[in-house]
Amino acid sequence: ELSFVGINTVIPLLTQILPYLKLKQTQGKLMIQIINQLDYKKKSYEDFLKVCLLVDKFADLNDSKKRTVTAETVKQKFLGLGLIKNEISP
Repeated sequence: ELSFVGINTVIPLLTQILPYLKLKQTQGKLMIQIINQLDYKKKSYEDFLKVCLLVDKFADLNDSKKRTVTAETVKQKFLGLGLIKNEISP
């Protein structure tokens, strides 16, 4: 088991191994997409929620059973704080 941390490490590694992945190629592409959308300085709450939806897709592909925080959880929290309007749909 290997553990890589940090965008500067993960993106180049994923890009290099992506053509060789047989079982997790969809997850690899999705992870690159998620990381590329994580520009915290320019994102709105709505943009963050869209990233959360991608993370939900990733979790579904990995059959994550113990996961408790989903895009819907984040949406409800943002709605409760008045940070977004109800038009955004996970």
